[in-house]
Amino acid sequence: MSRGAVARSYGRALFEAAAEAGLREQVMAEAKALGEALHSDLLPLLLSPKVPMATRLAVVREVFAGASPLFLSFLSLVIRKGRAGALPEMVLVLQDLDHEAAGRAVGELRSALPLPEELKERIRTAVSRMTGKELSLVEHQDPELLGGFVARVGDRMLDLSLRTRLSQLRRHLLAS
Repeated sequence: MSRGAVARSYGRALFEAAAEAGLREQVMAEAKALGEALHSDLLPLLLSPKVPMATRLAVVREVFAGASPLFLSFLSLVIRKGRAGALPEMVLVLQDLDHEAAGRAVGELRSALPLPEELKERIRTAVSRMTGKELSLVEHQDPELLGGFVARVGDRMLDLSLRTRLSQLRRHLLAS
């Protein structure tokens, strides 16, 4: 899944520093907690120009009081540099990197209607073979597909949707 350049840069820097310091598991747990906190009231507070920088930093230090110094330094840097808006994406980048390092991947499976478990498993197995990674798929319903499915893992995609097939048929007929 595509992430912004700022999020990739900061996320990779934290991931590599954590791995080098032997803190990968701890930092990943802290990143998970950050992701959950950002979905509450933390992100609006960090983005508010009405809240002084010192207050933002103090709130983060208090919320993440038990976090590693590496993680706290990272958060402080991100906030001071005015990059707090990219924190949700940075958490996703960290998760992507952690999955990659463990030989796992998380992909997206879109279909017009809910798919039977047996078919989802066959799709997961096929896409897992394509990527060479242990895979879990997050399922979404997308009525615009009309039928079939689209599976995406990173920059790889398997599009067997009716919408795409009809579009290909139309282009073929128009080209004839």
